[in-house]
Parts: sequence; C-alpha cells; structure tokens
Amino acid sequence: MCRIELSLLSAERAIRAAELADDLVRMVAARWNLAHVLLADGQVDGAHDVAMETVDSLSLKRDHDADNVELAALSGALLLVGSMAAVRRGDVWTARARVAAAERLAAKTG
Repeated sequence: MCRIELSLLSAERAIRAAELADDLVRMVAARWNLAHVLLADGQVDGAHDVAMETVDSLSLKRDHDADNVELAALSGALLLVGSMAAVRRGDVWTARARVAAAERLAAKTG
C-alpha cells in the first residue's frame, strides 16, 4: 500500500470515528486532513469540494456555535485549503477572497 492510499484510509477512518463519536470538531478536523491528502495526491477538485462543502456546512451551524473558537479556527484552515485548490485551478481571485476570509476568522480566534 502506498503512502497516499494509507493516508486516504486513515483520513476516512478518522471521519468515521468522528461520526460515531458525534463530535463536530473532530469531524471537521478529519475532513481538513482528507482535503490535504487529496491535494497531495493531485486531486484538486476533490480537495476543493471537501474543504468548501465543510465550510458551507459550518456556516449553517455557526449560529449555534458562534462562540466555538475551535470551529472558527478550523473554518479558517479549510478556507486556506480551498484557497490552495483555487490557485491550482488558476483562480487567483477566489484564492485571495478565501485568504481574506480566513484572515478575518484568525482575528477572531487569536
């Protein structure tokens, strides 16, 4: 089994474990990890989709978790992954917008 396959397996198991534990923070962290593994494997579209779908789902839940610094920090980290994916797709302006959004979250989280 190659390194990427092992990393994908590990990321998928982390997602499953977070689901079973019903732990949103661990779920988001596991999806962040999966997005990085996909980027490392050259699967830019997959990494983009994982990162941005997770950010979007957190936006819907943020009303209930407005004070959760961990989720805000993870949202910023996912935006940065989405930014890297956008650059690899050649969409520099989207990447800049995502970095700016991550910067605003960083200001809130310290």
